[in-house]
Amino acid sequence: QIILNNWYYEADSRFTNSGGDVDQPTYRKYELNPYMEYGIADGITLGSNLSLQRTSQSSSTNWGLGDSEFFARFRLFEQHGWAIAAEPMGKLPSPEASRDELPVIGGDASDVGMTLAAGYGFEAYGKQHFITADAGYRHRLGTPEDQMRYSLTAGFSMAPKWQLMPQLFVTQRMSSPAVATFTQSTGDDYNLVKLQVSAVYHYNDEWALQAGGFSHVDGKNSGAGEGVLFAIWKSF
Repeated sequence: QIILNNWYYEADSRFTNSGGDVDQPTYRKYELNPYMEYGIADGITLGSNLSLQRTSQSSSTNWGLGDSEFFARFRLFEQHGWAIAAEPMGKLPSPEASRDELPVIGGDASDVGMTLAAGYGFEAYGKQHFITADAGYRHRLGTPEDQMRYSLTAGFSMAPKWQLMPQLFVTQRMSSPAVATFTQSTGDDYNLVKLQVSAVYHYNDEWALQAGGFSHVDGKNSGAGEGVLFAIWKSF
């Protein structure tokens, strides 16, 4: 599967290191995000999550390659609509993070981590639906604190070919530094709660289109903005 994500994000305020909300010059980011996964054997999938970004704030503009993530997924259990998998991952830092260009793109250190993912597919009202939940730990090899990451996704079939997909994403730093650098990049020490709702139109078994919006509803040392997404899905 290949999903070509297009994101636009804008924030004119930010969450402080203690969780307050303060104004900031408007920050904008456009991101082209190819996500790919390929099953190499029954129960084993390899994947990547790449990023090309253009950021701007005040009179500064920057663009370049963001962080690059690679993962494997190993199915541990599958029965009665349930599936559980383990996902080891690694992240390579953005080559742009070491430059002095602003706004900063990506982080300047690598990550390694492990995620446990569970999903359940079921039928209701004559249609197929699913729910997935992930919990993962990331060890950050540079100076930033380690992270826990959680996500919850539901897919509800609303009509033939149409699916509603609400999602929750949570990033939590493992400790709270008294002073934390704020660059609005993945290299920061931050907490973030992100809500996202989108609709997916399945044109056929191979192609689908996704469109929706998202909002950063809570956090610490992170942007407090909103955005939209558009994606093209290709299965093969």
